[in-house]
Amino acid sequence: MKTITKLIPVIFLSVIMGGSLFYSCSQEKKEEIAVVLPLDAALSQAGENRVELEKALHRYQSNPSDSLKYRAACFLIENMPSYTYYKGKLLEQYLTFFTLLQEARSKKIYPQAMVDSIRRMYGPFSLDSLQYCKDVLTVDSAYLCSNIDWAFKVWQDQPWGKNVSFADFCEYILPYRIGDETLSYWREDIYRKYNPLLDSLRASTVLDIEDPLVAARCLCDSLRKRSRFFTTTIPQGLPHVGPEIAQSVSGSCRELSDYVVYVCRALGIPCAIDFMPLHGGGNDGHQWVSFADKYGTLYFQEYPDKIKEVRKDKMCEASKIKVYRNTFSLNRVMQAEMQRLDTAVVPFFRDPHIVDVTPIMQRHTRRGWRFPHLCFIRESPVRVSLIFVVVAAWIGNLWHGQNLMVNILLSAMSK
Repeated sequence: MKTITKLIPVIFLSVIMGGSLFYSCSQEKKEEIAVVLPLDAALSQAGENRVELEKALHRYQSNPSDSLKYRAACFLIENMPSYTYYKGKLLEQYLTFFTLLQEARSKKIYPQAMVDSIRRMYGPFSLDSLQYCKDVLTVDSAYLCSNIDWAFKVWQDQPWGKNVSFADFCEYILPYRIGDETLSYWREDIYRKYNPLLDSLRASTVLDIEDPLVAARCLCDSLRKRSRFFTTTIPQGLPHVGPEIAQSVSGSCRELSDYVVYVCRALGIPCAIDFMPLHGGGNDGHQWVSFADKYGTLYFQEYPDKIKEVRKDKMCEASKIKVYRNTFSLNRVMQAEMQRLDTAVVPFFRDPHIVDVTPIMQRHTRRGWRFPHLCFIRESPVRVSLIFVVVAAWIGNLWHGQNLMVNILLSAMSK
């Protein structure tokens, strides 16, 4: 009896501790349950447009044969919130620059003269004068389902589609946009216009028609024959031009890369845009289109050049600071790391729809390098003090392939 009495405080304490532990575990479970999934987070930001997004989900969810289309719809919606675009008369007026470039060349009118003329005619370009739109608030079910259905059609119908995984399909064929271009229905029109270029390939008994790279080469060899106008002199501050303007095949490496991507994706050929924010030995950025064969070997094209294998080209030897790949999906790992920093993060890294592909774009990766290849920004000199900050930052650390030098230089450029 006394023994039991002596044990009561111990039992009581054990009950309290056990209850406390149980409560703690329950709290942890509740916290885990409280984690918001990307799809739920996107739908919660859709406002009145949530009905439209859910309509697309329900359409595919109700039919078991559409399970992959449902997953594709989830992929697009959950990565949609950070995508935006602009609309307005001034944008339409400035985009005429690209459609008139080739005509101007025949009349020996230089691009800079056209830029100056457009500015005098319409006034200076400013995004602030345009209507700002968010995809998650404006993309309706009809647009979303049309994009998904056409993407699946080409993926399943084209012979090389069997060597394109669902993950690659979602990232490199399915996306309805490239960047911040104004939204439009583009897949069907481009498909009907360019698909006949691949008729001979599909009928071939010699070529490997099940290799996506063979299809890419066949298509791009035809596209290279089109009249084009390359110039780095374009109106500053414009968003991506969109699929219709891109087919004028005029502009800088951005516009020409966009053109190739629209056509390839409309025909079920997976591709991505890789880019350098800054050259390793210069002050300009550059971008190109990347492909992979059915074995995963990486190729690239700087339109209108031929498609070449990265590892066998001088591309690998070119000096690079960083090379990124544009993705439709949000790089949530990079985003989380940027959010943990105790310094301001420039927009480039704030909602990063990019992955670092620097290692696969270099023949020899320099391991253990701690000092940056510094460069200066033309027309906006970086102060010497900033250079020392950059060096110190580089020596300090690297974040998931994102070096502080690029972050700081981009910040300087945005000011």
